[in-house]
Amino acid sequence: MAKDKMDASFWTQQYCGKTAGFCFPVQKNWYFMSFGASAGALWHIEVSSQELNNVGDGPLSVNLMAGTAESVGGTDGQIVAQGGGIVGYKNQADGKHIEVRAPANLQTAVTYILAHITASN
Repeated sequence: MAKDKMDASFWTQQYCGKTAGFCFPVQKNWYFMSFGASAGALWHIEVSSQELNNVGDGPLSVNLMAGTAESVGGTDGQIVAQGGGIVGYKNQADGKHIEVRAPANLQTAVTYILAHITASN
């Protein structure tokens, strides 16, 4: 995934979930799957360059979490090293936040996703 092109023109897909309440871009050569609520997350989506079948198949995950980024030690828009990878934070208007988690070599993708998260209608 890290070797895939990250230019804006390659982000042609989008995950958008009314239940989750947000949308984010997905690189055109990647797969994504929503797993709904999971342990610790209010909503859990995984992204991979390979087809996804099970939780944990995707190296990149996008999670809707309770509380703000600040409540878990982060700040809105921040990307930090954590647990051998990286996590990016994006606050939502409803007091929840989104965490984008991935291996460090996917920092460009995490940065792009964070910058383009929008509320779903």
